[in-house]
Parts: sequence; C-alpha cells; structure tokens
Amino acid sequence: MGLIANFKKGQAAAYAERGVAQGNRKSEPAETGGAGAAGQSDAEELAETRRKLIEELSGEVEKLQKRVGALETERDEAKKLLAEVVAEGEARKKRIAELEAERDAAKKLLADVTASAEQLQKRIAELETEPGVFAEVLLLPGVRKVLLKLFHPDTHPDADEDQRRVLTEGSGKVNAAYALIDKGKKA
Repeated sequence: MGLIANFKKGQAAAYAERGVAQGNRKSEPAETGGAGAAGQSDAEELAETRRKLIEELSGEVEKLQKRVGALETERDEAKKLLAEVVAEGEARKKRIAELEAERDAAKKLLADVTASAEQLQKRIAELETEPGVFAEVLLLPGVRKVLLKLFHPDTHPDADEDQRRVLTEGSGKVNAAYALIDKGKKA
C-alpha cells in the first residue's frame, strides 16, 4: 500500500477512534456500529498504520539525507575541480602574456635585423661596383708583370722560409685576382 493510502487509512481510523465524523470535527461522535472491541481493533490498526507510516517516512528521510550527503560531496568535488580549472586558466593566461611579450621582442628583433639586412644590401651593392675600379687598375699595361715579378718566389732566391711562404701566398692571390677578372670578361 502506498504512503498516501496508508496516511488516509490512518486518518480515517483516528477520526473513528475519537468518535468524530470525518470532515466534521466538532460534530457528534461517528457511529462505531458496535461495542468497544471493534473500536479497540480500529485503534490497534490505527497505531500499526501510524508505526508503518513513521517507518516509511523515516526510511524516506534517511534516503533523502544520504542523497543530500552525496550531493554535497559531489558539489565539493565540483568546487575543487572548478578551482583547479580556474588555477590552470590563470597559469595559461600568465603563459600567454609571457608568449606575447616574447613575440613582441621577436618582432622588434626582426625589425632590427631587417633594417640591418637592408643596410648590408646597400653596402654589397656599393662593393660590387668597387671591383670594377680595382680591375681597371689591374688591367693597366704592365701591372700584371710588375705584380708577378714582385711576388713570385723565384725572383727572390735569398728569401728565408717565412718570406717564401708570404711570397707564394701573394703570388697565388695575384693569380686568383687575374683569374677572376678573366672570368668576368667571359661572362
């Protein structure tokens, strides 16, 4: 029997026990239809119904209290997780700020490097025009012979080992310079 049905049955028994008609509490006693034995049986039934009702309600209260406890535990765990997420979010915000600062520094460095590269390109262009001037001097009549005679080791027979090494290097550089000029003429 359900909780509400038990309650109604207990309520009806209580009215009957008091001798009051249901719905009229101030009126005359309800008809019990017999001797005190029937009234006593109804009273016992009412007491039993009350006891069962109280047990059911107590059980429901316990279930609800357990459910409240479980919900409070779940809420506390959710709060902990939320606190962790917030802390992680703060750490990520801080890391993002650090990365943005690094990005800004890298942008500045890139701008500086770009400016330096532009200056170097201008200087390269200047230097590329300068070899023409040097090549013109090296192509003057007799300059090649003078340079080879000046740096060729065979023209200095009494030079020591260090001097011969310097002369050989110098002669190699003269030959490399004229080879570069010859290569430029062919291109």
